[in-house]
Amino acid sequence: MLWWLVFGAWVVLMAVYTCQWISLGKQASLQPTCEEAPPVTVVVAMRNEEKHAETLVRNVLGQTYRQLQLIVVDDASDDRTAAILQPYADAGRLLLLRAKGEGKKKALAQGVLAATTEYVLFTDADCQLSERWAETHVACLQQHRAALSVGLVKTLGGSKLERIEAMSLQAVTAGSVRCGHGVMCSGANLAVRRSVYLDCMSELQAQTASGDDMFLLSAVKRRKARVVFVPNRHGIVTTGAAGGLWAFVGQRARWVGKARYYTDFDTVAVACLTLLVQVLLLAALAFATTRPQWLWAWPICLAADFPLLWLTARHLDQTADMRVYPLAFVLYPFYVVFILIRSILPVQWKQRTL
Repeated sequence: MLWWLVFGAWVVLMAVYTCQWISLGKQASLQPTCEEAPPVTVVVAMRNEEKHAETLVRNVLGQTYRQLQLIVVDDASDDRTAAILQPYADAGRLLLLRAKGEGKKKALAQGVLAATTEYVLFTDADCQLSERWAETHVACLQQHRAALSVGLVKTLGGSKLERIEAMSLQAVTAGSVRCGHGVMCSGANLAVRRSVYLDCMSELQAQTASGDDMFLLSAVKRRKARVVFVPNRHGIVTTGAAGGLWAFVGQRARWVGKARYYTDFDTVAVACLTLLVQVLLLAALAFATTRPQWLWAWPICLAADFPLLWLTARHLDQTADMRVYPLAFVLYPFYVVFILIRSILPVQWKQRTL
């Protein structure tokens, strides 16, 4: 009985998220309209980003949204990041700050404290932005009177399997936020009312090196403030793959490792359900000879997952990657258990051990 309750809950959850994607409809191509154009600030934390720093700065300064300030916080880089940014700072095109603490989270908080605008936007140094990215976020925040807007992150490069896994995270991000129970988001593509961020600062788990995005989402939800999804494709940012298998494993292990600090009911419930489903799928294989009826769980989950992932792939213009979906589906339970075990061990991130 418990077996079918678990898979029944999974099918219902995937159906709810899929319906949210279907209801997205033409919103993906609608042009955002700002009610007014208040000044906004883009805050970026950089550590050893000499390969990406200048491209990101040009992306931000090339936005159609003209009432925009860029604040970059250099998080103790020991490469040429600061030297690349300094000419832009000298020309008054950005504000360059030296991090007073250690870690991305403290660097971002320092940048927000230095901002003076109503809205603050976040992205990462290795991201590519459309020229209407800032405009799209501000329009969503204004039109919905929202405290936080969540955009998608499209992964380029790497293997098809890596991109499929990244798409699955974006599928859940959009589906959960749109139904009013957001369970994840990415700091590479967020916008927030500065007053809300400042009110939430004490709840962002300063003792952890990362998680600025998830803990912010949780804190905003606790305040019953509105969180919205950015449906327009102009709001998508692109980023490169992690950079090899072990870099990918380390990145995912770092994300899972901070889960022990999660207190948001929606996030914990979906994470536990996901893990339980994957473990039971493995159990179905292990007991295939004695309990062959359990194998029905595999096609049931496949049928529930595929529409959601297909709609996400279409939105991100990555449907070609769906060719490897059957393989990804089979490997996913093994991957989830492996990453969970790996997350227990120390992880290297930005030349720091977490």
